[in-house]
Amino acid sequence: MESKRAKVGVAGSLWLASMGLFLMAAGGLFAYLLWNAYQRDSLANDWPEVSGTILVSRLVEQDAVGGGQPRFSAEVQYRYAVKGSDYTSDVVRLKKRAPGQKDVAEEIVLRFPPASKVPVYVDPADPTRAILQKGSKGALFAEILPLLILAGGAGMMFSALRQLFGGRGKSS
Repeated sequence: MESKRAKVGVAGSLWLASMGLFLMAAGGLFAYLLWNAYQRDSLANDWPEVSGTILVSRLVEQDAVGGGQPRFSAEVQYRYAVKGSDYTSDVVRLKKRAPGQKDVAEEIVLRFPPASKVPVYVDPADPTRAILQKGSKGALFAEILPLLILAGGAGMMFSALRQLFGGRGKSS
């Protein structure tokens, strides 16, 4: 009976160690992705501001998928000038939003009505790249959860491995 319990203990420890390793990998991957999003948004925070004019601002309804509710997006196009050259863009922020709820898309359309003057943030290295909204620090704050998952997975894995390898020499 004792040897069967030992086998279950070994299998359980290996299972916990593998789950810990999985949580570490998942937490690390999500932390990496969120860090890249934060870095990308941080670069745009230093872009210089020029004046622009909204050309098009409208709500676009996407077809419902699988009989569900329709999804909405905001279509915004604007014109701006850099060093005497005119440019147009349709990028509101660096991180594209997938079609979603109507009220979110309507908020963007209301914020940027046609013919309104708006600040446009232009990439100094490439004036064809511009945005209307700078990034937030949300991705940095969201970094906490994947790091906690990573740390919890590490704790789980090391605890299971300590129990597996550290407990062999002990007798009950």
